[in-house]
Amino acid sequence: MRLLFTFTIVTLAVSVSACSSASGKRALTLDYQCISGETIRVTYQTGDEILVVHQGTEHTMTRAISGSGARYASPQYEWWSKGLNSASEGTLLQHKTNNTSGKILERCKVMTL
Repeated sequence: MRLLFTFTIVTLAVSVSACSSASGKRALTLDYQCISGETIRVTYQTGDEILVVHQGTEHTMTRAISGSGARYASPQYEWWSKGLNSASEGTLLQHKTNNTSGKILERCKVMTL
């Protein structure tokens, strides 16, 4: 029982959680602390789709072409991330209509203890 309790606390403190979706694939949720003070929650739902919650608004993004790291885009925003662990970093940008990156809105690191 104590081991289970400790594991639960550590999991919550790192702000990482995993759950199964309706399709049976596991989703991974990471909370990122941004330089601006904002917090962004990203749920990596499948290999091709994520859900980004920024300033209380949900944005579904799909995988886009990138030279390095993972890039996801919606009509308005892009999420670039590197790594899916305690050292993960992410950047939220504006997404241009010509499918290129625009202005950087947030630079973030995954939240840890």
